[in-house]
Amino acid sequence: MQQAEVDISSVLAVLESRRDDLRIAQELIEALPIPVFFKARDGRYLGVNRAWEDFFGVARSEMVGHAVRDLYPQAPEIAQRHVAMDEQLWKRPGTQSYEMRLPLPKGYAWRRFLLRCFGAKLGRAAAFARTSRVFHPWLLEIGDWCAISTNVQIYNLGPVKVGNHTVLSQDVYVCAGTHDYGKVSFGSEAALFHKAKMSSVLCGPGHIAQAHQPNEWVALDQLAQCEAFMRQLADVVCDA
Repeated sequence: MQQAEVDISSVLAVLESRRDDLRIAQELIEALPIPVFFKARDGRYLGVNRAWEDFFGVARSEMVGHAVRDLYPQAPEIAQRHVAMDEQLWKRPGTQSYEMRLPLPKGYAWRRFLLRCFGAKLGRAAAFARTSRVFHPWLLEIGDWCAISTNVQIYNLGPVKVGNHTVLSQDVYVCAGTHDYGKVSFGSEAALFHKAKMSSVLCGPGHIAQAHQPNEWVALDQLAQCEAFMRQLADVVCDA
């Protein structure tokens, strides 16, 4: 009896560790900015991540248990191609890559997908009109059930956060920045290096006192100095 209890305890310990591994894997897949899905052998969807929901504009509750033909009811030829490729993968397990033209998803879903790809944090059912503009998606956070209407411009040199159930009406101009001249948000790769714990220096012509305001300008001699600096930097790096 004692030996049986020890064996059961060992099995439960293994199952618990596997459950933790599965939970971590699920959280990582859910956080990916690219669409991910899982299918059963018969072609039914077992699960999708949030990026998949945003891309196709379909909630996972509407797709789990259904087949690809339910995703493309107006384009059966696309569903047939997917089924054929799935069968090839089942017969020859490994990696697979193929291309096809897909009908564009609903506009709101497509725009949410693109904004998330560039770092925006968007809540459920956030709707962006076709003519809305966001200058720095990685500095934008939108709550659940928000609407960004026609011709809205979000000029976010600094972080912008919009709460749940909020509407930015037509032609609204949102501007946010910072008075800290030592920390300025630019549309460059420096932020990506920073997230990777790599120090970075952003160089460019002009002066911050002249930037990010109406009629901002850069003198020609500053452009020339910048070009000379970059050439010197390239020479140093190439010689190193």
